[in-house]
Amino acid sequence: MRVPQSVAVVFAAAVALMAQLVNATTAAVTRQDFHVKTDDGSGIFVRELRPATIASDREPLILVHGARVPGLGSFDLAVPGGSLAFDLAEQTGRTVYVMDVRGYGGSDRPPAMEQPASANPPQARAFEVSRDIAAVVTDAQRRTHSRSVALLGWLPADDKTTWRDPAVAAAYQKAALESDPSSGTHQPPAFRAPLGAIEDSFYQASGRRLFDASSITAHVLLVRSDRDFWSRPEDVQAFAHDATHAASVRILTLPNATHFVHLDRAEHGRDRLLNEIVAFLADRGLPNQGK
Repeated sequence: MRVPQSVAVVFAAAVALMAQLVNATTAAVTRQDFHVKTDDGSGIFVRELRPATIASDREPLILVHGARVPGLGSFDLAVPGGSLAFDLAEQTGRTVYVMDVRGYGGSDRPPAMEQPASANPPQARAFEVSRDIAAVVTDAQRRTHSRSVALLGWLPADDKTTWRDPAVAAAYQKAALESDPSSGTHQPPAFRAPLGAIEDSFYQASGRRLFDASSITAHVLLVRSDRDFWSRPEDVQAFAHDATHAASVRILTLPNATHFVHLDRAEHGRDRLLNEIVAFLADRGLPNQGK
């Protein structure tokens, strides 16, 4: 997967949830939903969060969800402490885009997802998702007249539910089910998610690289939570080792934080995470490869 010349934030630490906020305005941030087309014809859902005042020198930020819950459920829930997208738009003064990769949420689903899972290989592999991201990058650049973008990605797992507001947890569950129109046809209700990311994770954990990190020339911030079993310290170190051409690589470990840190309560790492991302985007990261 070729990473565009942009600011890359690899966020292996937190997220999960959503809400019905179509074309709505909250405080000084305006939301707008639309679709873009990939080179291979897939329709990709995107939500734009635009602050009232945008600094001219700040490129847009694109948030990319993980393997199970789509973008809105991961990054823009309509409950306090549930929208990392809103907080970043408000605190950084830049336009934020939340996307659904193919097979998730409001994006086109591969025809194979209408068939039994055993009838087809895993859908939405990394090489396909890279096309989805590229389409959103191109459109974000066009809309904001920016030559570069910032990317923030996250991978999902399970963690301490007691560390987050029950309203956030409930909104996450509701958003996950609402992301699939067929969820109500199951008993109990269930939603579909492509398994491509799980297969990719297996290959990655087996030592097979899915992309060449040495092609990245942007500043990189690698974030993992201390209690996150999914994001292993060796994975972060391997990425940093391979990113030989990155403008800078900074590794940040959030102490005693969970995989869903950005949806946890402020005192359990959410404030620290938000402050670190805002600072990184402001100064393009520090040229250091330590914690």
